[in-house]
Amino acid sequence: MSLHAVVRTSIAWSSLVLMSLSIFACGTTSIPNPTVTPQVMSTRLTALATGKLNLVDNCLRVDEYSLAFPSEFAVKIEKDTVKIVDALTGDKVEWHIGETVRLGGGEVPYQGLTEPVRQRLSTNCRGPYWLVGGLIHAIATPTVR
Repeated sequence: MSLHAVVRTSIAWSSLVLMSLSIFACGTTSIPNPTVTPQVMSTRLTALATGKLNLVDNCLRVDEYSLAFPSEFAVKIEKDTVKIVDALTGDKVEWHIGETVRLGGGEVPYQGLTEPVRQRLSTNCRGPYWLVGGLIHAIATPTVR
């Protein structure tokens, strides 16, 4: 075999080996870092409720729904003002009793509420329940002239 044929064969085999290695390298996955702490993600309902905010027997309601707030929501009622802070997103809203509001979440039966959420409900709050999942500022009521 001539020197030229040996060089060509060597180049061909080298190319084949390099292509094989690159194919296998692309198909591998990295090993997870064992020192990374897993993060707990909050899952929230995302339906939209729009209605008039009422306070009935110490129970916040939007139309027919009693509002059920998960523990990441801080709710403070002062006379006709409701201040709410969402600790997960940093959102803050101030609503007034009687105005139209929008909020994310979804209808959940009493049995579907977690025990911490149930404990936050006033004993006077009757279903159906709206599990709050997000806050949207109040909707401006148009002025009638």
